[in-house]
Amino acid sequence: MKNKFKVRIRGIEYTLVSSEDEEYVNKVAFMVDKKMGEVYSANPKLSTAMTAVLSAVNLADQVLKEEENSDNLRKQLSEYSEEMKKLKAELTECKTALALKENQIESQKESINNFKIDIARKETEISGLKENKKDNAPRYGGGNRYGNQ
Repeated sequence: MKNKFKVRIRGIEYTLVSSEDEEYVNKVAFMVDKKMGEVYSANPKLSTAMTAVLSAVNLADQVLKEEENSDNLRKQLSEYSEEMKKLKAELTECKTALALKENQIESQKESINNFKIDIARKETEISGLKENKKDNAPRYGGGNRYGNQ
C-alpha cells in the first residue's frame, strides 16, 4: 500500500509516495537534505539543481562503496562459513577418534585387570606349591648336612 508523505528538503516541501513507513521516509528525506546542505556549504554559488545533482552523485558513490563493502563482507562470511564447516567436520572426526581411543583404553584396562587376576592366581598356585614342597621335603636326622659326625 502506497502512502503520501510531505517532507522538506532545502526549505522546499515535497510530497513523496512510498510503501515504506513515515519514519523511514523522513530518514531518507533527512539524509538528502543533509547531503545537499554539505554540498551547498562547500560551494554556495551552486544552483539548487546543481546541488541536487552533486548530492545525488555523492549519495550514489556512498551507496556503491557500501554495496562493495557489503559484497566483501558476504564473501568473507561465506569463507568463514566454509571454514566453520571444515572445522565441524574435523571436530566430528576428532570426536570419533577420541571415542575409539577411549574404547581401546577401556579394553586395555580390562586386559590389565584380567592379567592381574591371572597373576594373583599364579601367585596363589606358587604359594601352594611351595607349601606342598615344604611338607613333602625329605627329613634327615640330626647332625649336619653332610652326614653324621
